[in-house]
Amino acid sequence: MGDAVEGLAINWLAIIVLAIGRNALGALWFSPILFGAAYCRMNGISPQRMGEGMPWAIAGELVGNLIAGTVLAVAIKAAHAAGFMGGVQIGAMAWLGFVATTSMADVTWAKRPFALWLVNNGVHLIGLTLMGAVLAVWR
Repeated sequence: MGDAVEGLAINWLAIIVLAIGRNALGALWFSPILFGAAYCRMNGISPQRMGEGMPWAIAGELVGNLIAGTVLAVAIKAAHAAGFMGGVQIGAMAWLGFVATTSMADVTWAKRPFALWLVNNGVHLIGLTLMGAVLAVWR
């Protein structure tokens, strides 16, 4: 990976805990309590359809969260980010630079509602900033 990240110790326990936590955040975010009904309405699907294949969806999300946590941990260490706010900044920058910008194509090209973009991206912004904060502190 280059000199900037060679020899960086990764806190695998933190990444595993945070990946599970991000799954829990997503479950709450897309539940009927928060944005589940709006998400289903904007996607034209029923809550029952959304629930189909849930074990595979949860497993896939967990793998994605493990990868995101690992990459975020490397970025935090490579940037020498320290403390809660340093991690929040790296997490927010990762969201802005990679998630928010690339997912905007759903609005501009696929003509999906901007409100759907907000729902989808809100959970990623919160998740990445919280992961960044914890990873910068829990070394």
